[in-house]
Amino acid sequence: VFFKNIKHKENGEKIYISYEMDGICLIGGLEPKKDNRIKVKSEYFIEPGIIERHDVYTIDETIDLKCVVMEFANFLKPVKKMGNKVIFSGDGIKSFEARGLDIVSIMDVSKEKRYSTPIGNLKGLVQYVRDTFVPGKPIEITWTLTY
Repeated sequence: VFFKNIKHKENGEKIYISYEMDGICLIGGLEPKKDNRIKVKSEYFIEPGIIERHDVYTIDETIDLKCVVMEFANFLKPVKKMGNKVIFSGDGIKSFEARGLDIVSIMDVSKEKRYSTPIGNLKGLVQYVRDTFVPGKPIEITWTLTY
């Protein structure tokens, strides 16, 4: 709802997309409600076999940020963790990696109802957490998906 300065470039099979948000959407309510205290600049780099997203979050110093959690749920079970990179087996996703977050956990969610979809249950959940911040310093998070 709050996307601005949307840009798109293509160079052969490579695609670049960027946008800015001068506020995020507060959770709850029937209509979007803007919170100007968190702003983000996002960039996507897409090419065959790779999708990468880079975000820079600017957080108002009035927010006492405790943690940032990013989750990646999918239909494959992760098989191996190498630092912040998670390797998958089978067709589809090869790996998922996030930078700018400190802790990575892998969970089996195949039996959890909240991870069911009309075409079957999601199987794996990769969760990244960051709980240390420097007030006034932007938070940079990058994730890369290979397939």
